[in-house]
Amino acid sequence: MDNMDVDANDPNFFKVVFFHTLHTMALPPATHHHYRGVVLPQRFSIETIEGRKYETTLTIVNNCPTLVDRWRDFILSEDITIGYFLVFRPRMIFNFEVWVLQPNGCERQPQYTFTLEMKPTHVERARLYVNYYSAVLQFGANMYDVDIIHSHGKKQNGRAR
Repeated sequence: MDNMDVDANDPNFFKVVFFHTLHTMALPPATHHHYRGVVLPQRFSIETIEGRKYETTLTIVNNCPTLVDRWRDFILSEDITIGYFLVFRPRMIFNFEVWVLQPNGCERQPQYTFTLEMKPTHVERARLYVNYYSAVLQFGANMYDVDIIHSHGKKQNGRAR
């Protein structure tokens, strides 16, 4: 098999996050044949299923292809801790998609949130909607159920008057 034959048909693999995985991550032995004869270090792309992209470096450490530079940035940005599972799906030889699973084995909920400010009159005018504690947001073909968090609109840093 040629080392450039890595594609979406190759099997997924998972890694359990241990202390050393928080800093670098060695690829499993079953994937090593893809990197024989390849000049390393090389840039390596990781993309979460939510679409966030990270660049790291793949190099040889102790005769094993290992993700090093900026791997820690990925771990910190995605708030990954010891006990999590990372499931890797190869796209190309230096590009993998990653699913993050919680220590209980369940897929983690999307990490990022945003604030959408709405005036109470906008919600009150929606007379067909009787529940003021949740909403459905639609972006293109995707629909999301979200909770509405009510706030008083004042500064919430301890100095509100």
